[in-house]
Amino acid sequence: MLTDPSLKTYKFLKFKSGLADVIGIKSFTQSFSALRAGFMPGSLQGHALQLGGAVVIVPKGKITYLFKSSAAGDHPSVEVLLTAAG
Repeated sequence: MLTDPSLKTYKFLKFKSGLADVIGIKSFTQSFSALRAGFMPGSLQGHALQLGGAVVIVPKGKITYLFKSSAAGDHPSVEVLLTAAG
């Protein structure tokens, strides 16, 4: 797992950021589903308008999976990530 407070990786991979990307029907639908399932939002950490993603890089440095979130709450399943990790 990599975290990058400098955002160099975020910028290099061209992940999305901005009000138009964060606010939308998909974000509201996923937020409502999460609330209904009992997940409550915590305190805000980081940039509120930043969307992330997931990247799997195997030991030889090859990217085997790249996912860029298209809305808040958009993320790949754990199964997909584990498969990509081999």
